[in-house]
Order: sequence, then structure tokens, then C-alpha cells
Amino acid sequence: MGHHREWATPSDECRRLIDMYADAGGNFLDTANIYHSEDVVGDCLEGRRDRFVVSTKFTFGMDKEDANYGESNRKSLMHSVEDSLRKLKTDYIDLLYVHF
Repeated sequence: MGHHREWATPSDECRRLIDMYADAGGNFLDTANIYHSEDVVGDCLEGRRDRFVVSTKFTFGMDKEDANYGESNRKSLMHSVEDSLRKLKTDYIDLLYVHF
């Protein structure tokens, strides 16, 4: 699992909420490259990815040592999408937003 943060909802609670949301007919999940939720959403969607529309965002640099990994440039976009795909445990993103 990804990094634990004090303010993050525990993964088991996230799974329960996503299950309730899906049971009620919900299918759209929105996250971003800077949120722990990409890891959690990836874990929760295993085996049922096609039932959901997943959006994520990029712009924030996740590597403070790499000046090219941030902002809204092509290199940043490629890094961010590759990382998001890995964390979301999927081979596609339905909707990608520029965060800022």
C-alpha cells in the first residue's frame, strides 16, 4: 500500500465507502497525483476497474529534486501519468485534468 498519512482515511474504511457508493449506483471516482487516494482507489478497484470512470489530475511535481517533474509540461505529464497508472493499478485513465 502507499504511504500512510495521519489525516488519511484508513484503507478498509475507504473500501467500505467505495463499495457503498458502487452499490448505490455510483461509478465516478476522482483523485490526483498528490493524494494518497490513488493508491487506495487502485487497491479498491482491483477486479472491477471496468465498472468505474476514474479521473486524476497532474501538475504538482512529486520529485523535488527534478525540476522537470512539475508544472504543466510534457515531461511532467508523462511522469505523472506513468505514476498514476502504477498507483491506480490500471492501464488507462478515463479523464485526466490539469490540476493548476
